[in-house]
Formats: sequence, C-alpha cells, structure tokens
Amino acid sequence: MVKDPARRVMADETDEKKGGGPRAVRSDEVSAHDSVFKVVGKHQGEDISGDRKIRGEGKKKKKMKPLGWWLMLLGSLRLASVWFGFFDIWALRLAVFSNTTMTEVHGRTFGVWTLLTCTLCFLCAFNLDNKPLYLATFLSFIYAFGHFLTEYLIYQTMAIGNLTTVGIFAGTSIVWMLLQWNSHQRVPIKQS
Repeated sequence: MVKDPARRVMADETDEKKGGGPRAVRSDEVSAHDSVFKVVGKHQGEDISGDRKIRGEGKKKKKMKPLGWWLMLLGSLRLASVWFGFFDIWALRLAVFSNTTMTEVHGRTFGVWTLLTCTLCFLCAFNLDNKPLYLATFLSFIYAFGHFLTEYLIYQTMAIGNLTTVGIFAGTSIVWMLLQWNSHQRVPIKQS
C-alpha cells in the first residue's frame, strides 16, 4: 500500500509491470478536480485535500446563520398572533387594530394569514439558499408592512404605536433580507 498522500491511484489504468493492478500516479500528473483519482492510504474516506468527508456524499452539517435566527424569532412572535387571532380576538384588537371593531371571522382570517407567513419564516430560516422561498418570505414582509401601512394611513384602524411595532420588525427584516440577497447561495460543485 502506498503511504505517500501525494500519490494517487487511477482506477481505469493498469500497470503491466505489476500484473494488471492499479497504477500509482504522482499528484502533479493530474488536476485536483479529476474525479477518477482516489487517495491511497489508511483513510479511504479522505478527499484529495486530505479532509475527512462526513458520510453521505461529503455533506457537512449546516450552521444556522444570524438571519435564520432572526426569522425563527419572528416566526415565533407570529405564532403568538395566530393564537390571538383564533382564541383571543380582543387581545388582537388591542395589540393591532385598536381603532376599530373586529369580529371573530376577522380574527380567524388574520390568524390563518399570519400562520402562512409564520410557516414561511420557519422554512426560510432553514433554507436561506432556496431562492424562491427566500423571495416568498421577503415578499411576505413587504405585503404585511404594506397592509398595516394602509390600515393606518387610509382606513385609520391602527394606532401609530401599533404601526411602529410592526414597522420595526418588518422594516428590519426587509432591509436585512435585501442586504443578504445573494449571500446564501450554494456554490455549485463542478463534476467532470
């Protein structure tokens, strides 16, 4: 067995001098991205750079990014609004739509809509590299802020304090997601 990590074995070529077995090739004879070469040594699970691969095609465990944590926080806060929409309509009225009356149907409709946006937050937090999901989550913040802004400016069903609270969370999310727009994309692995 070859112990030098700089030596590679080509699976397709045979060395006639050694009875047809695989031929050892120096690393300077091949390019680093050539997929027909394997490292020869004690650890067959190592890639060309000598790093150990984790089982399952070299996948590494994802680390949650700060934007993902923020979206998890907002998803949790939205869950509280879902609860209020379904089970405590008067708390929702006081916290959001303080200048109008609300029926239970309004509360449930608000709860379902908020549940959908909550789901988007949780899914996007774990899949920031999924561009369509990222866009849908981003647009949910735009739509929510636009909705509450029209409720305040046009219909006058909200107090300025309630709009400020919504604006802080939605505004921060919109700006942060815009700043991070292309920074969570997967780097494609070229295979030959």
